[in-house]
Order: sequence, then C-alpha cells, then structure tokens
Amino acid sequence: MPHPMRRVLAVLLSGFTLCAAVAAPLAVHFPSADGSTELVGYVFEPAGTGPHPAIVLLHGRAGAYSSNINAGCTLVAPGHASPCNADTLSKRHTMWGDYWASHGYVALLVDSFGPRGRAHGYGRFTHDDPDRDAVNELTVRPLDAEAALAWLGARADVMPARVMLQGWSNGASTALNTMQRQAAGASASANKTLRFRAALAFYPGCGPKALLSQRPVLDAPLWTFLGSDDEEVSPETCAMVLSRASGGPVAVTVQETHEQKAAILLDAHGEAVAAPIGTALGYGSERWLEGRSAWQVQGRVPMQSGAQGVDLTLHSDLSGLALGIPAPFGKAAAEARPLQVELKQETPGSLTVSGGYDDALGLRLDFSIRKGDSGFDRGELQLGDGSVPKVTEPGFAIVGTLDSFDWDEWKPLLPTAAPSLRWPIRLTRPRSALPRSCSGAA
Repeated sequence: MPHPMRRVLAVLLSGFTLCAAVAAPLAVHFPSADGSTELVGYVFEPAGTGPHPAIVLLHGRAGAYSSNINAGCTLVAPGHASPCNADTLSKRHTMWGDYWASHGYVALLVDSFGPRGRAHGYGRFTHDDPDRDAVNELTVRPLDAEAALAWLGARADVMPARVMLQGWSNGASTALNTMQRQAAGASASANKTLRFRAALAFYPGCGPKALLSQRPVLDAPLWTFLGSDDEEVSPETCAMVLSRASGGPVAVTVQETHEQKAAILLDAHGEAVAAPIGTALGYGSERWLEGRSAWQVQGRVPMQSGAQGVDLTLHSDLSGLALGIPAPFGKAAAEARPLQVELKQETPGSLTVSGGYDDALGLRLDFSIRKGDSGFDRGELQLGDGSVPKVTEPGFAIVGTLDSFDWDEWKPLLPTAAPSLRWPIRLTRPRSALPRSCSGAA
C-alpha cells in the first residue's frame, strides 16, 4: 500500500515533469511591501521556459543561512559583501528549493532577516527577544511574503494563479498570518487579484503572540505539520487554534515520535461544495446535489509504509447540502442528516471502509492488501439502517427493506447513457419494495 504522504504529494505535483538537474539558486532583490526594505531572495528555477507554478518559501527564526557561518552575518544587501549568500544557504532551504524546482516549480526563498541587519538569525526560546520586533511574524514578515507574491506574479515564466506559500517555525506563523490577511482583504499587494492558492506550515507557533487571530479565517487550503515532542512550540495549542479555523479547508498533521509508534495524527476540516462533488461522483449526481456543507476528518496514519494502524473518520451532518433524490435518501438543505465514513487497517493485510448515512444506509467493505493478491474481499450495503453491518460471507450483499421504491422517480436522475459496471448488476423495475434478502455474491 503506497505511503499516504506519497499519495498526497503525487496529487499536488501531478502534471509536472521531473527534471534531471536543478541550477544553483540565483540571488534577486525586490522591495518589501513595508515601503522601506530592499529584500533579497533566492530563486530556484526549473528546466524549461514555462510558464510554471511557483512557491514562496519563508525561513524560520534561525534565518536562511547555514548555522556553520551565520554567526558573523549581519546585513545582506546589494553591494555589501557577506558570508551569508546563495552559496551558504542552510541545507534545509537548499533541499526544498531543489525539490520544488525539480518538480516544475519556481521556488523563491525570501530572506527577511539579512536585509534588516539580522542575517545571523536567532536561537531557541528567543521569541520574546526585543531585537526580533523588527522582523516579527505579525506585522513585518507578511509584507515580505506579499511582496514576493507580487514579484513572482510579474514574471513571464510564472503562472500567477498557481502560487503557493510554505514556511517553517517563525516563517510558518508568518504564512498563517499572511493567509489570514489575504482572506480579510488586507494584503498590501498592489495587485489585489494575486493570491496564494494554498499554504504549507511546518511547526508554527500558534499562541496569541504569534498569530493575528486565535480563530483564523482563511480562503485557501492550509496544511499544517506539527511534532508531538516539539519543545519550543506547543502542538496541542496549534491543533486547538486551527480546529477553530474557518474557510480553508484546514488540515493538521501531528507526527508522533514515541518508541516504535511513529505516526501522523490528522485533524482536517473544510467545506464540501456540491458542484465539484457531483463532477467527481459522476453518474448524473451533479443534477441532484446543491449547496455546501462542513466536514471534518480525524485519525491516525502510521509513518511506516504498510504498517497497521490506519484509522481515519470523516464526519458531516450534511446541513446546507440538498440531496434532490427520492425518500428516504433525499434531504433539504436546511435538514441535518449525519454521515460518517471510517477507514481502518486493523491488520497489515486488511483494509475496511465502513459508515452510515442517518438511518437510511449502512455500509461495510473489506479489502485484502496482501502483496501480489490485493482486492475486494467482502461487503454489505444495508438499507433502512444506518449502523455498520457485520460481514461474514465473501462477496457483496444488499440487504434490508424500504417502505417504497418507485423506479419512475429515480430514472430521471440517472445518466442517459449508463456507465459500464465492473460487477454483473442488472437493474429491474421493482413493484413496491425491496425484500429483506435482496442479496448475492459479486
């Protein structure tokens, strides 16, 4: 079973060509939106003429440069010689710049400290150091991120509608604040049509001194990564703050590091919109879905590929989403009908998908994921009961009763050209109800 994180990266990066080599970063200069600072940035360029998607990278409180040389660095500016330069960036920033460029992105690492005479960065537990006020994550560094977005958007080789944001530590808090400013329409960019399409935040501080709001409002996807044993910022505080975020969607991943139980804890929430759901589901569903509804996904995914312990649950009460299908499955937008879907891997060789829709449907599907012999094993769809059924026999069964079932009500909702089905299922016109044991092996 492919590692879940690899799957996510594959989706993020789909459609972009992996390049064999990446050139050394190019130092560039552009004005901050603060109106007084000439920023320095380091551009990692992909192969080809583009246009390419792009990403802005924001360093943490240690600065952009290697800890082996940055102690003696102060000002980084045009015409000023400094050991802190494109050749002495930290390995983390060089690796990520190369990574994005090799996947077809223009990556711009912004140095917020060097142009303000603080290229040396700051050590651990220095958040309250008064010297850091001049480069703080609340009112200063978001202006640098917005200037970087404007600078990238003006490049002919960049797709201005495909720019993301990524930050670490203090830079991650900056990224969260930048996304909040964007959602509030407070961006300092002269071009208000430019916006970050998504953000990645690695172990940000999320307390009142680090974020503009303890109830963030966002207008683009945010994925935050935290470490369970972080000694400098609290993963619990950040997870709690982001659980109150609106807009988004927002995902919070906590990596456990205890003993042999390394895993990521996921807590994501967002809003499901009818149009893209209908397009993804197909089968004519775009004609009977309308509105939007909030959802939440929580659970645990082991870091080791193939290890047991996957446990994810999706919850939604579907309020705000209208299902224009016949009773007992349809609902009005104002009506709340709980939906829950669970994905569990209780043993290394099995995977179970189960769930229920109010008191109308219950489902369980069991899959085997043994090497060389993976596939569907057994399952059951339960009508008129939202509890998860217990499945003992191989194959797929549909069981339960409905008070009525009128084919004439359903037929107009289905696509005119029936899609091909993998299983030998034949639809027949029922008279009034499905019998208790309408089942069969597939």
